[in-house]
Amino acid sequence: MNWISITIDDLKAVALGQIIAAAQGLVMPGQADPVAAAIADAVATVRSAVGVGNVLDVNPAAVPGSLRALTARTAVFALLERMEIELTTDQRTTRAADTARLGRIRDGRQRFEPADHPDGSGETPATAGIVETVAEGNRGHGRDALRGI
Repeated sequence: MNWISITIDDLKAVALGQIIAAAQGLVMPGQADPVAAAIADAVATVRSAVGVGNVLDVNPAAVPGSLRALTARTAVFALLERMEIELTTDQRTTRAADTARLGRIRDGRQRFEPADHPDGSGETPATAGIVETVAEGNRGHGRDALRGI
């Protein structure tokens, strides 16, 4: 699959699991999960950039697989801000690089792997529009082959 959905495990891959657990621990009864909200916001940000000059996947939660880490970092940085944890120098540098890359993407200077389901038809790009030939050559029927029968 070329496009993927971001999960909590993706966030844990780019940040300490304790950060994600702490963010989930901030939820009061009846409140929405801040991790799910951060993922949704990050996905929306990335998809809005990718949508310029690229065909989006019909799945609104999917992003190009090559942007998995950038999307996960965007969500983690939002969680850190929500928890009022200051970003380290390295994190600020990474965030600036990610923001610059999103700008280049928005400017249409980068293309991505094709969407798995670009139009909702359920056909993947690998099979879309392909017609399989079942039989070739003389099939032994028709007016000429049957000689008037």
